[in-house]
This record gives sequence, C-alpha cells and structure tokens, in this order.
Amino acid sequence: MRRLPSAFVAAHVIDPSRRSLFVEGRSDRLFFRWLSGKTSAELKIEEIADVELPDLGSNRQRVIKLAEEVGAACDRMMMIADTDLEPVPTPMPPQLRMTDHRDVESYLLRADCFEKVLRLGLMDDDLEARELLTSVMGCGRWLAALRTVMASHVPPVAVTDQVEFSKYLEFKNGILAVRKAPLVQALLQRAGVSLTEKASTLQAIEEAVAGLSAVADLDLVRGKDGVAVACFVFRKAKAKDPDSALRCSFEKSMSADYPVLTDIVAFISAA
Repeated sequence: MRRLPSAFVAAHVIDPSRRSLFVEGRSDRLFFRWLSGKTSAELKIEEIADVELPDLGSNRQRVIKLAEEVGAACDRMMMIADTDLEPVPTPMPPQLRMTDHRDVESYLLRADCFEKVLRLGLMDDDLEARELLTSVMGCGRWLAALRTVMASHVPPVAVTDQVEFSKYLEFKNGILAVRKAPLVQALLQRAGVSLTEKASTLQAIEEAVAGLSAVADLDLVRGKDGVAVACFVFRKAKAKDPDSALRCSFEKSMSADYPVLTDIVAFISAA
C-alpha cells in the first residue's frame, strides 16, 4: 500500500528513533540493507514504489521528487538516486544524495570485485580481473555512446533495460566485443526506422565515443550495462547466477572509496 510523503514524515515525528532511506528499487534496497548491518526494525529502507507520487517517467525522478517534497522537514529521512547522465536538481534538496558515479551498480565495477567473483565465485584461474574490467569498460563506453546517439535520433530510438545485450556480445579467445552492426540494426528495426540509416548511425556512435574520450569510465559507463557485460563473460565461465555473485563481491570497507556512499553508510549505520 502506497503512502503519501507527508505520512512518512509524520511517522518520523511520532517515532523520533525512526530512520529511513528511500531508494529506486529492490536491488538497491537489498544492497543498502546489507551495507547497513541493521535489521528492518532498526532501519527502514523503502522502495520509491511504495510512496504515493505522480508518475514522472522513472524511479529516479520519483526519488528526487520525494526529496523535494520532504525538504528539510526531517533529517532522519534520506534519499539516494542514480546520478546517470541526467540533470541533477538545483538547488539540491538537503536530504538527497546522488550516487558517486552513474548508478548503484557502478560500485560493483571494480577489479577487486571481479577478482573475488572469478577466483571464489566461479573457481576460474584463467581470466584476469583487471584485463576483464578494462574490456567491460570498453564495451560499456560504446554502449553509453549508443544510448546518447539513439536518444538524440529523430525520432528517438529507445534503448531500454529490456534490450538483451547478451545477444550482441561475443567473447572468443579472451577478447570481449560488442556485435555493433547487428545491435544497431535490431534497435532501428524495433523503432521502425529505415535500415538505410544503419551506416550513418554506426558512424555517429563512433564519433560520440571519440567525443566522450575525456570522460572517466565510471562517469560514462552505465553501471547496469557494465554489470550485464561482465555477467555475460561470467556465464561463459559456467556461473549460474553471476549477477548475485558479483553483488556478493563488494566489501563494506570499499564504501570508503566513495564520498556519497560513505555519507549514506554513516546515515544508515546511525540507526
């Protein structure tokens, strides 16, 4: 049952010990639950779907809207949303935090996380974590450029989370690559765009990759894309559920490497 933002604020007024973190979805909720080390009685981590808010097109926008509505009314409520490549609120609501990089999944794109998954989760002694991360980031940069070009296309071509990138990836002889032309073709066909635009679209994506070369990997690569690409390789190593294995690789001590995550951990640990 959804509750109005005012109802959440009232609950904190009634119970001065109550502390809540509002997140975009289930995987974020479970990640921060584990980071906090707290029980659900000690700390409430709420998915934004449980808050009565207008349909603003994305959970990210709904988290931001909640932060704007709460304002400074309660310092025991905090919200975290994906930074992504979208504009952030100005001024920033006092209880809103944006992820250190593009999204929560970006915290998993680390060589030490990959190392733990490969050696302990998959019992793999062949793949090198740092080399794999470099390859994943390379694919992720191209996918980020793809999203940028498709979004600016007239009409825009949707690249949703439902696009199965695994169909357009290949990993042979230790080399990871995106099958670029088939992916672009599939997206254009899905959008009803003439395939005569395929060559120019591929060229525009390569130009976008070059134009974004100065942007750091973690600020450009969408974490969800990076995880999807990494898990494609992990599945090649016979992992049944590589996404879960990758999430298990994050150590609580790693949060110290990220200012926003450090702030969130301090907030949820104080419950």
